[in-house]
Amino acid sequence: MIKKASLVLTTALLLALTPLAAFAQESRGEIIGPYIIEIDISPDPPTARGVLVAVAVADAATGESVNDADVSVLTVNQEDGTLGDTQARTTSTFPGYYRTPITPESGTWSLQIAIASKLGEVVVDQPPLVIPALNPPIAGTLTFVVAMMAIGIVTPYLWWSSRKARQRRAAAAAQ
Repeated sequence: MIKKASLVLTTALLLALTPLAAFAQESRGEIIGPYIIEIDISPDPPTARGVLVAVAVADAATGESVNDADVSVLTVNQEDGTLGDTQARTTSTFPGYYRTPITPESGTWSLQIAIASKLGEVVVDQPPLVIPALNPPIAGTLTFVVAMMAIGIVTPYLWWSSRKARQRRAAAAAQ
């Protein structure tokens, strides 16, 4: 009975983990030149508060992470031609995974990722980023106005009611 239960449990566990193993082996990266490159831009859609560009770089021949690459994010504002060049960094915790935050102004931005290492140099064009104008949150402003009004109304009322209470006590004590 125990052997059947362990066999059923083992089979169920293998069936549950098989899709995870297949997903882990599947590469979403694209082979460009000597590299396997995976680019992730978040949040999607981009916001005026900032965008995080993450680039995973691996050797196309071996599949090994490329830890010594120079990865740059190049941006050009399509309306006024403003240029931006930001160096992406990697860490020893996640080798071959380069990240950089960018904070473009509102508008449409051309985006390129430039990668250079001993394997070679490539430039990857990305779809344009459309950054909406930063609108102040109306809910926060409205909350602030209501709180200030409440303080402005409650404070005089508390002062007035405590003054009346003191006058009543003084009148009661005088009798």
